Amino acid sequence: PARPYMGLDKTGEQEIFDAIRKRVSAALRQ
Repeated sequence: PARPYMGLDKTGEQEIFDAIRKRVSAALRQ
């Protein structure tokens, strides 16, 4: 059974990590 981690499952974590990577790469281009 998946333990809730900040109310997210693994797919939710992957979506957040992907969004963070996009924001970081966009910030580095500025």
